[in-house]
Amino acid sequence: MYKTEFKNIGYHLEYYSNNKYLGFSKLITYSGICGYTSRKKHIAQDDIIVGNKKIKKGQQYTTQVIPICGKLNK
Repeated sequence: MYKTEFKNIGYHLEYYSNNKYLGFSKLITYSGICGYTSRKKHIAQDDIIVGNKKIKKGQQYTTQVIPICGKLNK
């Protein structure tokens, strides 16, 4: 019987506006729900820059947490 451990590398917080992908920011630690069920709608309180795109103050946007592929420790 083999015993393996999975090492998680981190998470992406993805940003969407009008159902279009804008970019992501990297999260080192996260202990909540991941994937589609982690989607949350927000309204920008200030201008937010994601990559080379901008979410303007007052604009609605959606975030989603996605785990980054990790590695197996043998």
